[in-house]
Amino acid sequence: MQNDIQYNDELPDLYRKFLANNMSEEEFQRWNALLAEKKHDGELLQLMKKAWDETVEVPDYMLEDMDLRLQRASDAKPVGNRVHFIRRWSWAAAVAVLLAGTVTDYYMSRRVSQQPVTVVADIAPGSNKAILTLADGSTVTLDSAGHQVIRQAGAIVQQNGGQLQYHVQGGTASVSYNVLTTPRGGQFQVKLPDGTMVWLNAASSLRYPTVFTGKERLVEITGEAYFEVTKDVRQPFKVQIDEKTAVEVLGTHFNVNAYASDPQFTTTLLEGAVRVRQGNNSLLLHPGQQVRIKGEEGMRLQKDADIDKAIAWKNGLFDFNDVQLEELMRQVARWYDIEVVYEKGIPDVEFVGKMGRDVPLSVLLKWLRDFDLHFRVEQDGRRIIITP
Repeated sequence: MQNDIQYNDELPDLYRKFLANNMSEEEFQRWNALLAEKKHDGELLQLMKKAWDETVEVPDYMLEDMDLRLQRASDAKPVGNRVHFIRRWSWAAAVAVLLAGTVTDYYMSRRVSQQPVTVVADIAPGSNKAILTLADGSTVTLDSAGHQVIRQAGAIVQQNGGQLQYHVQGGTASVSYNVLTTPRGGQFQVKLPDGTMVWLNAASSLRYPTVFTGKERLVEITGEAYFEVTKDVRQPFKVQIDEKTAVEVLGTHFNVNAYASDPQFTTTLLEGAVRVRQGNNSLLLHPGQQVRIKGEEGMRLQKDADIDKAIAWKNGLFDFNDVQLEELMRQVARWYDIEVVYEKGIPDVEFVGKMGRDVPLSVLLKWLRDFDLHFRVEQDGRRIIITP
């Protein structure tokens, strides 16, 4: 096999610069071109093996993603700032994992950071902002800078920046309902009276009582929310999505994506157990599983769900790996509060890579252009028209 490897004089030097995160744009373009030529896979395999055999320091920008991928794929274990492989790990698999994930993430960050694009008027990313509607119908505007105390019958609501926290007064507090609503381009957190934490994504809402009484803790959502539920076996927690669909839990961490504009609802479980009900049907989820509900197709269980992808938004990321254009643009439109129009149908484009949600729209548009996506920008950057 040694004699079958095709060598390239540039590859070792480029590989060292890649590990050091010290490439010029020209060098990076050449590096990417060489990676695309499968005939160099054998040489790259040798370079990687030599690097790790010598316990080369792994750069910080690669370590976290590589460690996560490799621990899931094999019995690789992190030690300090190095990754050591147990020898039965397949080096070919290591190359596949690295090239499929870390390189594409690095590739995206390089392209978007070094090649900014100018649009008619740049659009800032979303931020912490929401509207709190109280039981009497009055509203309170919330944002990252806010620090205030709101008093209601039987409860005190305290805002600290991008989070609300409820405190029940006394043991006989009357029940009233609040609604927390995030606009397009907004997100917010709330700590409910029982201690349950909820993260709301853009264009979402959460309706909940100021104190939980009765046999269950019932809340209602639209859009997308991530829950870390305080366990209480005497009072199960229930998330109502629509008239037919609900998620029932005791204490667990899970994500619900239920935008009316999306073709399907999803519930993804990280810890504990939840039961998803739709009409007379139900499915019990275990950690790492996801249930999808799509129109007449009903419920479908995915046992090996991509957990990181499901909660990327909550962790401040866009995860566009294996995402089609229409889904990607729905996320972009909600976060930047823009309109997306398809001039002549939706192009069949699939994306890879991750990006922070804190970048301005111009950076993301430049990245889209690098995928040969054609579009024009109108209305001071608020309308993106996808063209053939």
